[in-house]
Amino acid sequence: MQLPSLRAVIGGALVLAIAAGFEFELAWLFLGGLVLFLGWCGYMLMAADES
Repeated sequence: MQLPSLRAVIGGALVLAIAAGFEFELAWLFLGGLVLFLGWCGYMLMAADES
């Protein structure tokens, strides 16, 4: 059995935080998760260009 990479786990956790913030109407969780997710996406795009 192969475990997912840490990058995939972080991305999945951020998506779950965004969904939970939206579902339970917690604006701070939704906005915080969204900002971190967009930062994570930027990091992933920058890391893809380096290799």
